Amino acid sequence: MKLVAINYKGHMSYTESDDNEIEINPHYFLEREKEILINLGSENIYKKDESRTLIKEPNKHFIPSFYSKTDTIVNVTAVVGSNGSGKTTFLKNIINSIYKYDFSCSIIYEKNDNYYSTQGSSFSLNQEGFILRPLKNQDEKEVETIYYSPFLDFSNRVNGIDLSMEFFIEQDSSNLDNIFQNTQKTNFYRAIKFKNTLRFLHFQNSKFFKIDKMNLPFPSLNKNLLSFTRNTIKIINGNEIDFQNHFNNVPKELHFSFNKLYNLIKKNVRINYKSSNYVKELFKDYILIYTSSFILNFLNEKNINLKGYKISNEIIQSKEPINYFIDILRSFNYKINKLYKEENTKNLPFEEVNEFLEYLYMLVDDINYNLILKNERTLELSLEQSLKILELHEKIILKLYSYYPNFQGSQILDRGIINFDSKKKLSSGETALLNLYSRIYDYFKRNVIDKKVDVSGKLYLLCLDEPDMGFHPQWKKEFVKSIVEYFDYFFKKLGAKVQIIFTTHDPLTLSDIPNYNVIYLEKDTNGFTTIAEKPKKSFGANITDLLADSFFVKDGLMGSFAKEKINETIKWLNNDGKPLDKKEYHLKLIENIDEPILKSKLKEMYHNIFPIDEDELELKLLNIKREELLKRIESKQNKN
Repeated sequence: MKLVAINYKGHMSYTESDDNEIEINPHYFLEREKEILINLGSENIYKKDESRTLIKEPNKHFIPSFYSKTDTIVNVTAVVGSNGSGKTTFLKNIINSIYKYDFSCSIIYEKNDNYYSTQGSSFSLNQEGFILRPLKNQDEKEVETIYYSPFLDFSNRVNGIDLSMEFFIEQDSSNLDNIFQNTQKTNFYRAIKFKNTLRFLHFQNSKFFKIDKMNLPFPSLNKNLLSFTRNTIKIINGNEIDFQNHFNNVPKELHFSFNKLYNLIKKNVRINYKSSNYVKELFKDYILIYTSSFILNFLNEKNINLKGYKISNEIIQSKEPINYFIDILRSFNYKINKLYKEENTKNLPFEEVNEFLEYLYMLVDDINYNLILKNERTLELSLEQSLKILELHEKIILKLYSYYPNFQGSQILDRGIINFDSKKKLSSGETALLNLYSRIYDYFKRNVIDKKVDVSGKLYLLCLDEPDMGFHPQWKKEFVKSIVEYFDYFFKKLGAKVQIIFTTHDPLTLSDIPNYNVIYLEKDTNGFTTIAEKPKKSFGANITDLLADSFFVKDGLMGSFAKEKINETIKWLNNDGKPLDKKEYHLKLIENIDEPILKSKLKEMYHNIFPIDEDELELKLLNIKREELLKRIESKQNKN
């Protein structure tokens, strides 16, 4: 299954989301009553004649398996146009049409030599053997869209898999009122930064992280600051947890157990107060508090049916806080399995929590005192240590997910216990690069890989909205190769197929796409988005040739500011009554011009008006020779 063409009808584009919000998009596609058929670049070209008869012709330029030897990538299409030409709206219209929220365009699919169309198509067919069938529900489920956008445009959420900047800001900053980062309330900026760094580390620690498939210099987060998320727990008079108001779903006997744990921790703090390792011991106690509050909040979130159920303390014998906490989990786990008479006994992550805490305690014991930032309760860690903690933390999260396999997500689990902040200051380009790959991986990790969802045979339509924004020109040269090779590997590992449509402004990126796979958008004189006439070149074209096409840059390739300054100098040279006090200014400007022919011509014009004095010229030539001789003498001396 793949998308091969889109039939557009003239309309004002709008988006209707699942929550019935309607957003009027600021672009009109074609004048009303007009239609246009847009090919995405496949083995066939689709056309309509005046009687609206749909015609299918072989694409003589098409190269099979061009983007993927395994056919994991079924096609790549670029959408190009100036700012405001409607590129983003074009992507969103395709997505909305797939999910039947936009009836202004219909999509033609190819699948195993069969041809299908979504809603809104009313073509006549006159070719023998060419049958255009309506897309059935089971076929619709084979296609899922992914929308990625690196910039904030304050638009509504997108249907399908939404990986826009708006989505991540909303997700990463949710429920901040009840979250603390160590002792400080987590603010918006820190929450976003922590989540981003965590995604970067998850991605770099995964089997899907393949540098040789990306062809771009991924930054390594070698030094990271580890802090902890603390969910709020209300304390009464500094001694007891207020379960009555905040933890109504936690079984009553756990109220006593967690209060006893809290008092054990307080006792441990008093014992170690005069110890030389007091800071380290205190830090370990805080780690236990953060971990226990995380588990407690999760149990409160999910154990609604267990309210008031009695749990005895018969197996809770430990006096050390960490062991006492593990015993609480074991006791709770034992009673839950007994209550539900589970055939396959399920376990809370008491072993995983123990391993997590012991590793952290070991780090605190071994680490240099100066690397514990006591005011922030933060550890400075190497990449290897960061990845190990991430792995142990992930085991806890996955075990909790498996303990409650049927619940629909958890803000507490998604938040977790740990936060990472890289000490490396990433550039905007490095951040953009990591965001693109880590956010796509993050979605599939949480929704497919961790949950072992079978996506074999599914087609993902990956819509990338200016994904190369912020990249250095050298990275833009590598960009298409990077996404093609990496997503071929990534989706092959998942057992799925992918079709990529991306928007761009950049001719460097475009030079990797055959011209029949490029859609050129422009605004007509009435402000309607329409399809522009294709430039003659794209694939493998020289960057200068691409830029020289009037579609990309009008009125030449020179910057407008430089052009204005040079025109001022030309007017000054041609002015018989020119002010002579500007003579030195215009000569310096001419000397700064780096286009050789233009510079030579303007110098000639200047010296025709202001001839060089022969003695002055001779002196300049002698100085040039002198500089050359001094360089040669210095070079000889260095060799000796």
